[in-house]
Amino acid sequence: MLEKRGVKPIIFTESQPNFEFCRVVDREIKDDIEEQTITKVVRQGFELDNQVLRPIEVITSKKSLT
Repeated sequence: MLEKRGVKPIIFTESQPNFEFCRVVDREIKDDIEEQTITKVVRQGFELDNQVLRPIEVITSKKSLT
């Protein structure tokens, strides 16, 4: 039904968030990967006529404090 109205899922394949398309909703400690790397997509985003209706909600990595 959404596709009939021209609404499409945002296809985002980068490992770092692009804040035009992504919203960081949480961060998790991951010392083995670069900081701000997307570790999980929580909610799919959608666009209509190249405008973001709902951004992709993601969880990104951060280094531990120790």
